[in-house]
Amino acid sequence: MAVESQTRKQNQMTAEGKGIVVGELVTITAAVIEIKMEEGRRMCLARFDRNGESVGEWFREDEVIGLGFDDGE
Repeated sequence: MAVESQTRKQNQMTAEGKGIVVGELVTITAAVIEIKMEEGRRMCLARFDRNGESVGEWFREDEVIGLGFDDGE
């Protein structure tokens, strides 16, 4: 039981005072800056902040959900 409790603590991350546990669904807010077709699928290049650095990562369109607004560009 103590090992399980310790493991649970190790698997938690703190975000604004709330512990996030393994298996929990989370969101990352990102801006889609490019869309391309690859192997018959739409791919979105999303740019977001990671540890104070702006990074980009490709996602399949069906892996992301639009929030219904854009930055006006």
